[in-house]
Amino acid sequence: AMNYAVDRETMIENVLNGYGTAAYTVSDGMPWASEDMKVETDVERAKQILADGGWEDTDGDGIIEKDGLKAELTLYYSASDSVRQALAAEFSNQMKEIGISITYEGKSWDEIYPHQYSDLILWGWGANSPSEVYNLLYSTGWGNYSSYENATVDRYLDEALAVPN
Repeated sequence: AMNYAVDRETMIENVLNGYGTAAYTVSDGMPWASEDMKVETDVERAKQILADGGWEDTDGDGIIEKDGLKAELTLYYSASDSVRQALAAEFSNQMKEIGISITYEGKSWDEIYPHQYSDLILWGWGANSPSEVYNLLYSTGWGNYSSYENATVDRYLDEALAVPN
């Protein structure tokens, strides 16, 4: 739902003064990228996904909840990076539209890493390297913070890295 709710073009305009391109993965524009990863902003679809999942604003405060749990999250960003701070603020504003409350906090990387498996973090991937895809998606990759596991994907990544060119 968040992926459909975020308006990347508005972020580019509001945060980057129009200088940038919408990003969907760490591999955009590379031969191994997938066009299937691109989604158009569709706030109504995002709201419907949440509603279908049982999330609703039961008390009228604008924040959706399910089984007594409010959709309130913290997003961490590197405090030394003003662009990430502005991206976090814009993301927070956009998520309000679908009833999700995002609090954002700037921290040092030493303070952020303990949250890498439990909270939202505004990472800065995009080296456009095949090894970056490996590290982010391989079951035991050092950057696999979502704990994604798929034996077929692991096999394909192993095969790709074994090719000498």
